[in-house]
Amino acid sequence: MKKIINIFLLVGVVISINIALKYSTLPVPIFIPYKLAEFWVSSVEEQQQYVLLYDIAVGFIMSALFYFIVEEIPDRTRIHKSKQLIKGPINQLIQCMEQIIHIVVVKYKINQNLLELTQKDFLVLDGETQSSMEEISYTKTLYYVKDRKKKNAFHNYGTVNDVVKNNLKGIMKNVLEIKNYEYFYASNERLVECIRKIESCNLIRYYLDNKDKSCFIFHGTSKAMFEFIVLYLQLLKCKIHTEYAVTILDSIEETAKYHSERDNGVLWQMAIDAQNKRQEQALANPTMVISSSKYTTGIFISQLKRNLLAKFLLFDDIQIDNLANYKYVVFVVDSKLRNKVIHMLNEKEIQSSIILITEQFILKRTIRNKVMNINNNIVEELFFKSSFKLRHFPFIFNKNEPSERSIINIFHQMETILYEIDK
Repeated sequence: MKKIINIFLLVGVVISINIALKYSTLPVPIFIPYKLAEFWVSSVEEQQQYVLLYDIAVGFIMSALFYFIVEEIPDRTRIHKSKQLIKGPINQLIQCMEQIIHIVVVKYKINQNLLELTQKDFLVLDGETQSSMEEISYTKTLYYVKDRKKKNAFHNYGTVNDVVKNNLKGIMKNVLEIKNYEYFYASNERLVECIRKIESCNLIRYYLDNKDKSCFIFHGTSKAMFEFIVLYLQLLKCKIHTEYAVTILDSIEETAKYHSERDNGVLWQMAIDAQNKRQEQALANPTMVISSSKYTTGIFISQLKRNLLAKFLLFDDIQIDNLANYKYVVFVVDSKLRNKVIHMLNEKEIQSSIILITEQFILKRTIRNKVMNINNNIVEELFFKSSFKLRHFPFIFNKNEPSERSIINIFHQMETILYEIDK
């Protein structure tokens, strides 16, 4: 209903603006072509004759503007904030559903085009318990929806039965979390309907609580799986998710090799060796990260502290003489503090290699080249995106934190520099 009201007001505003311009006493701007200007020109008699229509049009415009400012803009702002919070569990829910679908479709050689599937394609699952207990290894790769670029990949191992049941548990966990975001959840009718159907779908009802039974023991599984895929496609149409997952099964030989390496501790030893190597590189390249107060409580510094082997310090607590003890000094600064840092480095040169991390702006490349010429110790300048973005109509600008993609990109670039990763 609210969407219909907004459309009605928008159309009314467009009509009212045309009426108000046509019967107003203001002159037509000279940059408007003559043929178009003829429509807006009206005589004094016409202006006096339709003065009531002009007043109604102006009044409608003011009323619509007041409605958007008082009601619609705050409401859309709240929805935007809620959507940013709810997209996490939505991503997790979709990934759990995708993993079940991908493994079943590939394992049982079903058509991978989900839009062409029917219930008959899943008849092989009815009462099928032998293949579901076979061991498999698979790679789950996450991608960003926006640019379809790879985020990360995880190699896993288990039986089809375990994978399906574990993901069903994950689905219920994320459904309960989604329902906690009451404001946004209740404001999206399509999402409410889809989540309720997922929560009560037959696939979950059949196999979530039957821990001791194979996941495809019931003869109604074909119908339940087809219903599950339909709900998955409906959830995608809500367009809230920002990530999607692709699961690829290994061959029988690769699964056996992976199983052997895992049981023999080879994979575990490889992980330990990689961690020890990184620890040794971090000790050989001591690093100090200095940030302005603007970013100390934000998600950006929190992510760096979690993943980066370095010491952190506020810019106000800096002691320039102590920086010589570190091979790398990383400054996380905004545009104002950035110039202050460069001036400080030019006044008193230090032997450490300097890395600047700043917000991305239009003159990024020009300013960067200028900085490199001023101070040769600045070995790299990295940029993250943190800007106001336009959301919907009317014009609403929302301040976004540095995106997860931006943080991951900077982290990988810093790993390459600090720990010589991939060199």
